[in-house]
Amino acid sequence: MGNADTSLTTALDAKAVTPGSPELRHLIDAIAAGAEARDRGESSTHDAIALVRAAKLGLYRLPASQGGASLPQLYELVLDLAEADSNIPHILHNHFAFVEKALRNPASPRYARWLGFAREGQLAGLGASELGTQKIGDGDGLTRLEPHDDGSVLNGTKYYSTGNLLSRLLKLGTV
Repeated sequence: MGNADTSLTTALDAKAVTPGSPELRHLIDAIAAGAEARDRGESSTHDAIALVRAAKLGLYRLPASQGGASLPQLYELVLDLAEADSNIPHILHNHFAFVEKALRNPASPRYARWLGFAREGQLAGLGASELGTQKIGDGDGLTRLEPHDDGSVLNGTKYYSTGNLLSRLLKLGTV
């Protein structure tokens, strides 16, 4: 994506893009304009996600009372993004699913922290998919983020993590 997208990102950084707004239509059109180049490997998906992040589209899963959108507005956003570039809503899937899980646990201070990140417009990725049978609520899996030298190392096996490369926050293990 080119200079027009940089100016769009700058314009979007000031506020969240609201459902049905001309800014949202402009954003979706900009994402659509670069879709073929991204599919051919001539352009980076990072640029499209930068637009999504600047527009704070991750807020859409929060209820309207918390700065988000209604479920029909979220679904309309996902459909519009999918029409523009089917990879973009697929990348956002983990974020929306995680925010949904956090919303279903309103009494949890740990989830409240993550909802705060979502309210700031940040995008979360999930490192949750492991081989084997899992039941919802069973726990946090076997993969662990462990201290190593001056940083951390991720130990475990994941088989699905679409979009995580493009997320600034990654939920691993316990919240």
